Parts: sequence; structure tokens; C-alpha cells
Amino acid sequence: MTKIDKLKPAIINAFNKAFEHRCVCLLFDAFASVQSARCVDITSHEEYISTVLFDYVDKSPQAAEWHIGVAPEYRNYKNKVLKNKRVKTDAPKISLQFGSWTNAASLEYFIETQNIIEPVFVGRQKSKYNPIIISELHIQYMAKIDKHLLDKSPVMGCIIAYILKGDFRYTANCLNHHLCDCNRVPEILRKSLTQSQQCGACYVSTHNNCSIQHLMFDFSDESKAEEQTKM
Repeated sequence: MTKIDKLKPAIINAFNKAFEHRCVCLLFDAFASVQSARCVDITSHEEYISTVLFDYVDKSPQAAEWHIGVAPEYRNYKNKVLKNKRVKTDAPKISLQFGSWTNAASLEYFIETQNIIEPVFVGRQKSKYNPIIISELHIQYMAKIDKHLLDKSPVMGCIIAYILKGDFRYTANCLNHHLCDCNRVPEILRKSLTQSQQCGACYVSTHNNCSIQHLMFDFSDESKAEEQTKM
């Protein structure tokens, strides 16, 4: 029996929640840095965005202080992707790891990602009655939710939407409309107060045996233009 097995369930749960919160904070910090660097546009492949994002996490002083690191597999291919923007679609899923609690056990936070390019953009200045259009990219995102629920992915983790065109509010509405169409109303995405920024947000969906965090990272031209108007 390891030291971790001797801890009370409430302590383990509190530690897991703290680890999960710190992972989300690191991801939002990395998103803000990548967005400021303006190295992502509508032509960027999903794997390239992930590599740039996790390179920031890997170099973060906060991550070092918290003893959280990117899974070792990432370092085996990140330089080629960053240098040449080559897409490595067979790269292992990226995860964050905390490995210094005990020598026998470590925590992992797994991340799935999905590029989103909305067919239409619905901004706050537009009518709320604009049509909701469900695209193939939304369906692919839904498939990753189902994959998580089928225990093909670990429970601790999130799904990140890289929004290259559109608005994170509209993306959440599209996903919720699709869930409702599939008679899964109780599972809709609801805004979380865990982390929220002008060009990104955190949502949570509740399912029978778990909850899933959904991070909306808005890299779209629309969000950049909105930022500039406020300067």
C-alpha cells in the first residue's frame, strides 16, 4: 500500500480538485500568451496550436513552482512542429502531470482539443434570433465528449475548443442545441466561474457519472478586433 492509499478520500478529492484548478489556470495563462503573440490564425492546424500552447505551459515558472509538467511524449516532437509547423496527427494525446506527491503515484490531467470554425458569427451586437448552424466540427467535438464518457479517456481532464472563427458564446450555444436535439438536455454546457476572460471561457457539462470542463479559447479575428477597439 502506498502513502496515497492511506489518505482519506476527502483529502484525495481536495488534492485532485486543487490540481485540476491549477491545470486550468496554466492553460488559460498559456492561451493569453499565445493570443498576444498572434501566431495562430484560421489556417493553423489543431496539432500546431496544441504544440504552441503547451510549449508555453512547459516553460511556465508557475508550472515549475507547482511541480506540474507536460507529459514526456510531447518533447519528442514539439521542436519539429514549432519550427516547420508540421502536423503530427499521430502524436500522443497531451497531458499535464504532477509527479512529486509520492514516488509511487502521480496525477494526470488529460486534454482533448478541437478546432472550431463557425459557419456564421453571432456577436453581441447581432440579433439573438440568428440561426444556429451545427457543423461537422461541432459533431466531432460531441464525439470527444462521448469518448470521455465511455471511459476511453481518464475522468480528470478537459476538452479545449480552438475557435478560429466565430465566438465562444455561439460555439457553446451550438453544442447545447446539438445536445438538446439528441435528447441530452441535462448534459448541456453551463458557464463556470472557475476561469473566464473576454476572449475565452470555461464551461462545465454534467453527466451520469462525471462532469467535464470545456475551455473555449477564442483566437478568431472577431475577438482580436474587439480587443483593439477597447485599447
